[in-house]
Amino acid sequence: MQVQAELIAIGTELLLGQIVDTNATYIAQQLNAIGLNLFYKTTVGDNAGRIKEVLERAHNRSQVVITTGGIGPTEDDLTREMVAEATGRKLVFQQHLMDQIEAIFRSRGFTSISPNNRKQAFIPEGAIPIENPVGTAPGFIVDDEKGVIISIPGVPSEMKYLMEKTVIPFLKKRFGLKGLIKSKVLKNSGIGESRIDHIIGDLIVNSSNPTVGLLAHVGQVDIRITAKAEDEATADRLIAEMEAKIRERLPNQIFGTDQDTLEGVVAEILKRQNKTLAVAESNTGGLIASKLSTTPEALSILKGCVTTLTEEAVVSLLGVPRELIREQGLASAGVAEEMASRIRSLTGASLGLGVAGILNWNEKQPPETPPTTFISIAGLGPQPVTEKYGMGGLASFVQTRIAMMSLEILRRKLINA
Repeated sequence: MQVQAELIAIGTELLLGQIVDTNATYIAQQLNAIGLNLFYKTTVGDNAGRIKEVLERAHNRSQVVITTGGIGPTEDDLTREMVAEATGRKLVFQQHLMDQIEAIFRSRGFTSISPNNRKQAFIPEGAIPIENPVGTAPGFIVDDEKGVIISIPGVPSEMKYLMEKTVIPFLKKRFGLKGLIKSKVLKNSGIGESRIDHIIGDLIVNSSNPTVGLLAHVGQVDIRITAKAEDEATADRLIAEMEAKIRERLPNQIFGTDQDTLEGVVAEILKRQNKTLAVAESNTGGLIASKLSTTPEALSILKGCVTTLTEEAVVSLLGVPRELIREQGLASAGVAEEMASRIRSLTGASLGLGVAGILNWNEKQPPETPPTTFISIAGLGPQPVTEKYGMGGLASFVQTRIAMMSLEILRRKLINA
């Protein structure tokens, strides 16, 4: 039988957006590491009825339910009561848990504790207590014919300690878990999500182990390969076989994997080829140079940058002839090529990247035709290499897309040079 898990994050502060639920990410990673499938994640506020409803639904469909939060000493900490009701149990006071709570307070310099802390020493009848030496909220495990409900604190440091020291070892023993789940992400910035889906859609639909999924970001699409196996070597082999199929269908489209960034990959290529770069950007707000400047190679590969939002800036800072701009327009191939050539000459860089375009700042009245941006690279040959790229929408969205596309075009030209 396939064991499935789900998470329930309890706390109104999560629903109000006052804090970010980083616990779910950590717990998901821990479950992946032992090969436990995580199918659902629910967030619910501090409301007794809704907590009970979520718990009952989760316990009926998942063999492992992990809750975080709601086991403190206050009136709105309702997890223990609702777990008891959802599993048909009463709450029972555990003196040894109370002794531990008092010891924690004494170790922190408190001579007395509030009476409501006694609440934390109650757990559902028959539950396995989870002692908490790093906090004042003990957890517990209810184990019945449906599976287990594991309740631990929402405080991240306490949650992590109890997951590693108690919860993960318990789950491995309880369900005989010996495998692991491992993922690898292939990153693409050249073509859109729908196009990738068209190319590898059959792999997404027909593959069960490993599975393949897509995740779109602004200017980038991630292809996630996830394998489940009894050991890491087998998982790596399954992932490698699927990766080879995907790369065969997307030749030169994938710029990196996992933690790679497009700007980091471009910077590494420039350094490896002993090339330097200077950038002149007219409609990206300096975003290309900003991205490159965050890479470890920045000081050795980035010779300079100029951001020009207006015609006057293009003329005065780069020396692009005003007549050319008047004749072809600021967003034109000729201006992009002049920008690339002149920033290269001004800085002495091996390559010059010129980006010439305009933005639609009036977001209430978008143009019928998306503005065109011209991206030119000088220094790869006797003449600049220029491509055009049309993209409309919100200014911040467009700037990111253009910056990513500029870096992707540069990457492709460099590896094919």
